[in-house]
Parts: sequence; C-alpha cells; structure tokens
Amino acid sequence: MMSGNGADALGDESIVLPMALAASVSFWLLVAFVVAAVAGVSSAVVLGLLGGSALAAGLAVVIARRIRVAQ
Repeated sequence: MMSGNGADALGDESIVLPMALAASVSFWLLVAFVVAAVAGVSSAVVLGLLGGSALAAGLAVVIARRIRVAQ
C-alpha cells in the first residue's frame, strides 16, 4: 500500500520496522565502538562489528522488500 505521506523512501510501511531495527543495531554498535575505544580494545574488532551491522541492515531491507513483493 502507498502511504502518500512520504513516511519512507519506498512508500511502504512494511519496510519501516526493519529499517528502524537496523538503525537501532547500528546505533548501539556505534556506542560499543566508542566504549571500546575508551577501554582500549582493538579498533579492528569493533570495525568488524560495524561491518557486520551494515551487512545486517542491508539484509533486513532486502528481506522486507521480498516480503512486500510477495504480498
């Protein structure tokens, strides 16, 4: 269904929740990066986590698009 209010870039409300979850995961990993940097943990480990977060966010969007197409 089209929202008509510009709620999201795809015009479908079903994509909003996965994108919000992905943004939340990314935010908390960023917080973890800052905490790890202060604690002296290797930045390579934290950058790996951030890369995994980006991959998870992309995967969440792809899954939401497939669900939207299947409906």
